[in-house]
Amino acid sequence: MFSAGLRANSDLHARQARTVRNVQTLRSLLSGVDGITPVVVSQFSKPAYWVFLLFVDNREHVLSELKRKGVMASIVHQRNDIYSGFSAQACALPHTDYLQANVIGVPCGWWLEEDDVIQVASALKEAVGVTVINHVDSGA
Repeated sequence: MFSAGLRANSDLHARQARTVRNVQTLRSLLSGVDGITPVVVSQFSKPAYWVFLLFVDNREHVLSELKRKGVMASIVHQRNDIYSGFSAQACALPHTDYLQANVIGVPCGWWLEEDDVIQVASALKEAVGVTVINHVDSGA
């Protein structure tokens, strides 16, 4: 019984490491792409990524394009202040407005192979209007 727990713990660490590598790959592939900005993570935190959060321009178009290409992206969460329980406390929330209008979550989990992560990044680039070249031009 104890050894099964150790094995599960070992698998957990391997899966977490794989997910972090996937996020690092996505960050690298999307670095400097206009219209895509990774959500900043505190340097002292160690996220347990469920999805990789990004701010994108023209979110609904980007989501539609990603889904058309088979990438299951979403807005992840709905803001809470739209629910009736919060109506008495209504106030301006410009950062929440921006987040709700621009954030998406893309897959980054341990089950993705490197080629899958590259496809997610390529689909994102195409969705925001960046031309993606998936081959090397031999110059011939």
